[in-house]
Amino acid sequence: MTTAEIVDLKGLPFELRRLQNNSGSSAVRHVLRTLPMYFGDKRAIPFYSEQASAVKNYSLGAYLNARQVGIVVLRSSTDDTGEIAVLAIVPEHQSVGLGTVLLDRAEQEAIRRGHKCIIAATVGPKQKDPNFMRTLRFYERHNYRMLAEFDYMWPGVWCAYLVKQLGD
Repeated sequence: MTTAEIVDLKGLPFELRRLQNNSGSSAVRHVLRTLPMYFGDKRAIPFYSEQASAVKNYSLGAYLNARQVGIVVLRSSTDDTGEIAVLAIVPEHQSVGLGTVLLDRAEQEAIRRGHKCIIAATVGPKQKDPNFMRTLRFYERHNYRMLAEFDYMWPGVWCAYLVKQLGD
């Protein structure tokens, strides 16, 4: 996408813009700081913002009235596999369909890159965190299935590893 795309969700005109390098990184930092219930660990924000600055990664920002309100970052893990490295929406614009739109655009980009499947990781159900159960249900509604749940990716935290087949 070379120009901005406007999507109307519940009467609100969200602008979607492809972000490059540092603009993607600062967008991730901005959005994640509004979500301490998900990204309260101070080490997480620099890690995720680095994902958006990687040249080969696809970053798409969502704006409302020129204010950053959402971000998705797709990383190519292998030739066949894409990964949702970051997907976040500021609290006041969650549950309007913006996450679905951003996820859809990332999946379209993954298909364009020739990926056969896409993966995502979130805190797993064994952690019993209601915020992350909401995230897990979001991915499940979009046909992601839990491949595994383990506690070695993030020390002391159960991780759900999700996968979705693309195309076909």
